[in-house]
Amino acid sequence: MKKLCCVIGALTLLFGCSDGGGTSGYVPNPPDSGFKPRPQNPTVDFENASVEQNNDLTGLYSRNTVQVTDYIDYRLNDWDDFNPDVGENISRVDIADAALYLTNAELSAAEIAEHFDGKRDLFHMAVYVINNALNHCFDSGTDSATCFTEWRDSVPPYFENISTEIRENATLLTADGAVMNTVDGKEFTFFLDTNGTISGVQLTDADDVTTDFKQWHNYSVDSDANTATLQNFSYDSIGRELGLSYSDFGRYKITSGVLNANTGQETGSTTTGMFAGGYESKKIAEADIVIPDTDLVLYGRAAATVTSGRGSEPATANFTGVSNLYMNKDSGAVELVTSFDNWYNVVATKNIGNNDAKFTFSNFAESGIYLFQFADAVDGKFETTGKMDINYYAENPETNLPTEATGLATVDNGADDVKMDMVFGVKQQF
Repeated sequence: MKKLCCVIGALTLLFGCSDGGGTSGYVPNPPDSGFKPRPQNPTVDFENASVEQNNDLTGLYSRNTVQVTDYIDYRLNDWDDFNPDVGENISRVDIADAALYLTNAELSAAEIAEHFDGKRDLFHMAVYVINNALNHCFDSGTDSATCFTEWRDSVPPYFENISTEIRENATLLTADGAVMNTVDGKEFTFFLDTNGTISGVQLTDADDVTTDFKQWHNYSVDSDANTATLQNFSYDSIGRELGLSYSDFGRYKITSGVLNANTGQETGSTTTGMFAGGYESKKIAEADIVIPDTDLVLYGRAAATVTSGRGSEPATANFTGVSNLYMNKDSGAVELVTSFDNWYNVVATKNIGNNDAKFTFSNFAESGIYLFQFADAVDGKFETTGKMDINYYAENPETNLPTEATGLATVDNGADDVKMDMVFGVKQQF
């Protein structure tokens, strides 16, 4: 018995241990033995320059066919070595769709077998993408669907982790399908290059006049005035910091330089604004939202640009704060509560389907600037009406349960007092 234990111990050290992700080691055989170890899942993180560049700009999920193909190639680690001449004509996008289908942990072996009936090679490649240590599930005579589901159900944490990664890299959804609205009635959409990199925006004003900022700039010449204008568009996402995936909000800036060829003079100007929006395909209509048994609560941040006409000259200041969005299960009222740094606490309330909102400003910060107080405040509180427009989003909008939201709000108390423009974004906490 003692000798048997020693043998088992030696074999354990020699072969390594197995986990949900595959094997951690194998015994090297002589080169001419024909032995191949089980394939190993990628041991380095997935890298794609376009994905990384987009992530530096916005948290919006965006993957085109090039990026999805790149990821599937990464997951098909050593496929040709272990499965030569198998699946050569199957597109990487089809494999991605199949792998995404398999990330549903509720699927039975029978459902999977039926789904892939007549598509064994596609099924094989999709399973390999999820965990290539399951290559043996496709040995001759093996019930591949049962082999996969038995493994899946035996390692739920590993399966959930890899499923999340696959959904975050293999879903075809590109940023040019997102629409951002500005507080002054404009909107913009993104340009993408062939590699999937977000490369600029198209800005449309209230009169449907478009300006293209390809590669983030626009160059135009007015031959009548003999001038040339160069404009640069700068995009500053707050939603990226919050972790929004299907919507975004923040600030933008357009800097313009004009050269007059007649005089040789150069003039410049800067326009700033705020935006909020997201994917039309991921949007949930406010009236369709199914509120859970408890009130719906989303958490996030807000940014405001406040203009005051109470001084000798108009003054503008920017503020940021923490926001919570509440939707009452019984009344259907929507309430946004924001605490701004160095300004007011703001509560905005509206009914579902109506953008007219009531605003209450209170607790003006001790360090706040007098010019940005409402003149009609009573005991430090000011109540008025304004507009609040909210859009709701989810990975699966058919559930009618939003996981994130962004919006715009405006209060204008006249040219001689204070005007607030606000954007905000909130998300569900898991």
